[in-house]
Amino acid sequence: AVVSTQSTGIAKVNKLKEQLRVELDAVQSELRTERSYLKSHKELAKDSTTKLKNELTETMRTLEDSRSRERQLLEFRNVLAKVIGLEIEATPVPDYEIISRLEKLVEAHQSHLQASQALEAGLRHMASGFRNSYDETMSVLSPLNKSSAEVSK
Repeated sequence: AVVSTQSTGIAKVNKLKEQLRVELDAVQSELRTERSYLKSHKELAKDSTTKLKNELTETMRTLEDSRSRERQLLEFRNVLAKVIGLEIEATPVPDYEIISRLEKLVEAHQSHLQASQALEAGLRHMASGFRNSYDETMSVLSPLNKSSAEVSK
C-alpha cells in the first residue's frame, strides 16, 4: 500500500512537473515574443527619433536661412530707401513708399529715354541732310574750283 501510494504520489508529481514544464514553456515563449516586440518597437522609436532629429536640424537650418535672407532684404530696403532719399524710420509703410518712388523714377527715366532717342533720331536725320547738301554743293563748286585754278595759272 505504501508503494502504491508512493507510485500515485510520484505520478502526481510527474504530472504536476509536466504541467509546470508546459506552463514554463508557454511563459518563456510569451517572454520571447514580448522581448521581440519590445526590441522592434525600440528600434522603431530609435529610427523615429533619428528622423525627427534630422527633420528638426533641417528645419532649424531652413529657419536660419530664412532669417538671414530677411536680414539681407531689410538691409537692401534700407539702402534703397537712402538712395532714393526716403527716411524709412519716419515712413509708416516703407515698402509702399519705396515702390511708389521707384515707379516715379522709372517713369521719369522712360520719358528721358524717349526724348533722348527722338533727339538722336532728329540729329541723325539732320546730319544726313547736312551731308547730302554739302556733297551737292561740293559737286557744283568742284568744276568752278578747277576753272579758277586754271585761270590763276
